[in-house]
Amino acid sequence: MLLTEIDILSQCHSPFIVGFMEWFVHPVSIEMWIVQEYCGSGSLACLLDGGLQEDCIRAICSSLVLALEYVHVARQVCHRDVRCSRVLLTNDGHVRLTGFALAAKLPSNQAVLSESQVVGSPYWMAPEVVRESRYGPRSDVWSLGITVIEMAESAPPHSSLNPLRAMFVIPTKPPPTLADPDHWSPELLDFVRCCCQKDPSYRQDSALLTSHPFVKQQVVALQHLHAGEEVSSGANYSRLVAPRNPGLLPVRRLLEERQAKLDTMKSQRREEYAKALEIDTARIQREEEFTRALQLDATKSPQEQEFMHDLESNPHQSFSKYAAVSYDEDEFDAPRPVSVDERASQEVRRARSGSLEEAVRNLEKDFATSTACTDIED
Repeated sequence: MLLTEIDILSQCHSPFIVGFMEWFVHPVSIEMWIVQEYCGSGSLACLLDGGLQEDCIRAICSSLVLALEYVHVARQVCHRDVRCSRVLLTNDGHVRLTGFALAAKLPSNQAVLSESQVVGSPYWMAPEVVRESRYGPRSDVWSLGITVIEMAESAPPHSSLNPLRAMFVIPTKPPPTLADPDHWSPELLDFVRCCCQKDPSYRQDSALLTSHPFVKQQVVALQHLHAGEEVSSGANYSRLVAPRNPGLLPVRRLLEERQAKLDTMKSQRREEYAKALEIDTARIQREEEFTRALQLDATKSPQEQEFMHDLESNPHQSFSKYAAVSYDEDEFDAPRPVSVDERASQEVRRARSGSLEEAVRNLEKDFATSTACTDIED
């Protein structure tokens, strides 16, 4: 298939076909590489979020009609895989048809292929392809009509079905149409009708479609737009840098809207990333503070740790419990809190060894202090 694509692309010299430069075999991986024109805006299938506007469909469809006319008439080739994922867009709004891996050349002076093979993507296949009848370039016209529906509705007909089931439905059901005909112009509806005729003999070919009212004006505009361009192929890199006019306005507008959405998404992602960094910074600061607190707690005595724990859990009760604080004369370490009962025991011991009146005064003083603290708490 790759050799077929190289053979066909190397002979295509059209501004509506993706440019082929050269091919080579990679010296390390021993793989065959193709150098093609760079289309920075990517595949059309990536821009179908919610469907396209009719003016944009008309502009893209005009380029595809001209591309198929060139392939069918000038190159005698049947593409056999026309769909939105085979359409590329450049950054300046030009439309390029690509994906010739499944293409086949027509025999000399014949309108159909010599072999009837079921080739292509199921949802876009023409009925004669599914039935394995003799078919030719008009099968691409059916695929073009399905592609128009795909551009309008973001998905081809029967896309909810299994591909094999869809292949059974295509030749047995009536031709597909747009789900909401009132939303589209009569020209667009008629264009889809002309493309999606189940009998190939009643289906218009690509050359006749260029004069259809839906695309005629845009086709003329594209022909004037590319009238002065010399398109060549085969290692001609001058096409990449040659000055050219921008594409049609509806396509450029579509790309500008897409770029605006991407810029908005990028700014939102930057804001979310900045907020995440702030949250992580605050979390790290809290972890550092907690680590320092643990280090400070490790240096405290057991009595101080108990006092701090009670003070954090219930400050009023701890204040009443430790209303009288003194230094234990038997220890020379850091001061520790002493309860009222322990203070009373100390004063009793002091009274036995010293002045009874001083001990009584100290007890009265401690009792008055604890009573005042209890009243404050209540």
